[in-house]
Amino acid sequence: MFRRPALPLHNNIYHAPYGDTDAVEQQLRIAREVGNDIAAVVMESIQGEAGAIVPPDDFWPRLRQFCDEYEVLLIAADALQAIYPDLEHRIVVTIMGAVAAELYMLGHRHNFFYLEHAMGLASSMGLGIALAMPDHQVIVIDGDGSLLMNLGTLSTLARYKPGNLLHLVFDNESLLSVGGFPTATSTGTDLAGIARASGVPQVVEADTTDRLKKSVQEALASNTLTTIVSKVEAIGPKSFHMDLPLLENRFQFARSLEAMRREGPSSVPR
Repeated sequence: MFRRPALPLHNNIYHAPYGDTDAVEQQLRIAREVGNDIAAVVMESIQGEAGAIVPPDDFWPRLRQFCDEYEVLLIAADALQAIYPDLEHRIVVTIMGAVAAELYMLGHRHNFFYLEHAMGLASSMGLGIALAMPDHQVIVIDGDGSLLMNLGTLSTLARYKPGNLLHLVFDNESLLSVGGFPTATSTGTDLAGIARASGVPQVVEADTTDRLKKSVQEALASNTLTTIVSKVEAIGPKSFHMDLPLLENRFQFARSLEAMRREGPSSVPR
């Protein structure tokens, strides 16, 4: 109903319900049968009243399968949404900017902390929490720009090797949140290679949504310090605004950690 007042948009655009891979496959099959070439399947998250709607677990693998079968490009800016079910009950620390805004829009939880005004230090904060709370899994969501400002964090992570820490790096080769200036990864700097050379015991490169989701789940189950580097498109949210003051986020997060500590070891499956 939100799209109807703006129709028609562009010619030769076919719509399918979000999360329904059978409907996508049907549109691709019909287009092939009548001789219409499909250039791409574009997927964008749908916002509900309590955050974004999370698709079925098999949605991304099946969508990738159909796009490969029909030889069309899959365009998806939903890397965070694909792994949101693995985040929501764990301790999460993110960098500032686009990642924070996107996670907030997916659905804020008191165990999420968006580290503002401290670019590059999300991994350092996550390390401290992981060492202080070894019975709970900690996920740091980093970016290429932030990590490049604090490359020494990789050797520090490797020194302490907390098995309950997952370091996830979204590399869009851009300082997207401050104007889109290119970072060093756009000219060849290899963050996964630097992590390996620093001694991080498990380093994974995951450049598709289904590969990312699988890598996150495997890392969480492994009880091994892992850095995952995922190349993503330099596409930011429509707005960077979060209706959450920094101090409120800080107090929510502190209370959440204290409650987790009192409850004892995490019951989230590893």
